[in-house]
Amino acid sequence: MEATILSIVFALLSGTYIYRSFQIIDEGQIALAERFGKYQKTMKPGINIVLPLIDRVALIKSSREQVLEMKPLPCMTSDNVSVNVSAAMYWQISNLKDARYKIEDVDQSLQVSLSTQIQTQIGRYKLDYIIGGQESINKDIVEGIQSDTKAWGIDVLRVRLGEITIPPSVLQSMEKQKAAEIEKKAMISLSEGEKTSEITKAEAEASSKRMIANSEWEVKLQQTEAIALSIERIAKAIADNPHGMDAVHYLLTLS
Repeated sequence: MEATILSIVFALLSGTYIYRSFQIIDEGQIALAERFGKYQKTMKPGINIVLPLIDRVALIKSSREQVLEMKPLPCMTSDNVSVNVSAAMYWQISNLKDARYKIEDVDQSLQVSLSTQIQTQIGRYKLDYIIGGQESINKDIVEGIQSDTKAWGIDVLRVRLGEITIPPSVLQSMEKQKAAEIEKKAMISLSEGEKTSEITKAEAEASSKRMIANSEWEVKLQQTEAIALSIERIAKAIADNPHGMDAVHYLLTLS
């Protein structure tokens, strides 16, 4: 009887031990097993074998892409404009062992690294560039954060700067500057138009004068040719007439 009870107890204990030897990790998660307080292995989705009472699951984390949202952060641009910048960072665990043992608090460390990089990159540029060059700034922030997070077993996939809040006084100044630039361009266009008009007018007047001069020259040329032709005809008539010279002498006597 006692042997039977012991057999049943042993079977139950053995079954429990074997059952607890199988550790199931869900899809989209990774886990870390420790043996006597030291790293043993990283467990992936599916069935993993552990040794009960010796091994323990010390950490289970998501292996999916995660988002860290940054509330508006005060920053100073290179031209000394104070702005508030929000952002979102997309990241993923690539090495759970490093994330467990090489950094105390992953979320807090990512938050600090993101804040530092945003302030650093915003401080490198003027306000005008920041408003229109966010894609380039996003890449610079990612590169800066990755220099820290690679050692933590974290992959920073991308960063997106959100709303950039500008002080009302700066907005008013920007609007005035923009209005002044528009007015300046309009004045330049008007001046260029007037200049073009004056040039066109001067060219038209010069062309008209040339046409009049050419016309007068042609009239004088025609008159000269007509006189020459008349003289030629008179001379020929005198030469052809036997009494022509007598007529010429008579005319000269009368004059």
